[in-house]
Amino acid sequence: MHAELLRRIAERVEAEDGYESEAVRRALEREVRHYRGLNIQLTHPKVMEFFDLLCDDRTQELVNFIRHEIGPRVRVAQGFNFAHLFNVFASLAGIVYVAYFMDQIENFAIYARNQASESSENRSVKPHRRRTSRPSSFRCTSARKTRSKTGGTVVQRCL
Repeated sequence: MHAELLRRIAERVEAEDGYESEAVRRALEREVRHYRGLNIQLTHPKVMEFFDLLCDDRTQELVNFIRHEIGPRVRVAQGFNFAHLFNVFASLAGIVYVAYFMDQIENFAIYARNQASESSENRSVKPHRRRTSRPSSFRCTSARKTRSKTGGTVVQRCL
């Protein structure tokens, strides 16, 4: 899946042959800056490595990083960084909906609500602000909480 997303993004940004990773990196950096209401910690070493691996064609290294460095027990606040980066990456590839299946959905939903309320309280930060070339209705928001025997589901809509 990672290789296909990379291919789609490179095609969409019209990357030159041999420079696909650099073009994807520039597009992802540019796109992340448009999410002013999200506090993505791009300077955190693990987030930086995840960012680099997303933009590169080393899919197996990305898989190993997710399994061993991020893992299932990452803190909710830290996990948000990875989820948001992946959402932006998927959005660049033309993916509209991303579904997450996770345990402890209550913690994730509480953090999402707290982050949204903090962003709206700070008037200098405008949440979900996008460049004008996209529809003004674009936003990625944590959606509904549902319960199942194995945990919950978070669906994020990116349009």
